[in-house]
Amino acid sequence: MKDLRDKIVAPLAMVFLLAMFVYSGVNKVARFDKKVNTLSTKLSCSLPVARIGMAGVIFLEIVLSIYLAAYFFAAPHLLSSPRVPLRVTKALTWTAMACVALFLAFLVVVTFIYHPPQRKRMIPFLSNVTVFGGFLLVLSMVIGHIKSERRRVLA
Repeated sequence: MKDLRDKIVAPLAMVFLLAMFVYSGVNKVARFDKKVNTLSTKLSCSLPVARIGMAGVIFLEIVLSIYLAAYFFAAPHLLSSPRVPLRVTKALTWTAMACVALFLAFLVVVTFIYHPPQRKRMIPFLSNVTVFGGFLLVLSMVIGHIKSERRRVLA
């Protein structure tokens, strides 16, 4: 059962969870100037600051999404293989933990900038809260990987 969870369900769940972020990141690249102007207006910041912020968001949405998906596809094989040095699996796992932490922080920020709770528009806010919960589950899985690495060291 654990094999099914780790090798099929978790990677597939990550693809579904991250698909919207990759799509959104690609959309931001295609409409970069418009997105930068909107961000600049929302935050009352200069265009150069908004450009840097938008570039960071695009990096997070595309690159970190791809990393996390790849990590969950590779983790069951890497973490159980005695041929992969422990320092490599530790680095990959801690990087995954950092990616999840960045997504969680990002969700908090964008939720209150773009989708604050409003009586007549609760669905966008609740949608972000739901995705936040999904990333908390992902975080718990990565923590589980860290624990299994520790068991591997002690074995």
